[in-house]
Amino acid sequence: AAGSLTALAAAVDPKGAAWAADAALARRIAASHAVVQGGGLVVTDLRVVSATDDSAVLLVRDRREPYSVTAGGRTAHVAARGLRWWRLRLAQGAAGWLVEEVTGVSDADVPGSAVSTPRGP
Repeated sequence: AAGSLTALAAAVDPKGAAWAADAALARRIAASHAVVQGGGLVVTDLRVVSATDDSAVLLVRDRREPYSVTAGGRTAHVAARGLRWWRLRLAQGAAGWLVEEVTGVSDADVPGSAVSTPRGP
């Protein structure tokens, strides 16, 4: 549920770099009593960069569906976000994999992506 730190902790490592921004957003949503509808993420590509028993780095390409935020009797509609690459660092937690860090990656820096450019001589 939007604004739930408990739900967030099921996916994001509270000790990781991604937690601070995500938890702050969840607290703002909860404090405003906002209702968020939509905004689902659609993963279109996933590549394993590295993996061990307790950590992994992935390249993920996704798009975000449109969403609306209703608070104080007003509704704001937010357009969909197009395809974008992310580098996710995951850590193995007691109940499964958790996101530690998320960093945006340009298309040009993803080998073999449709718009990547060759590097080198």
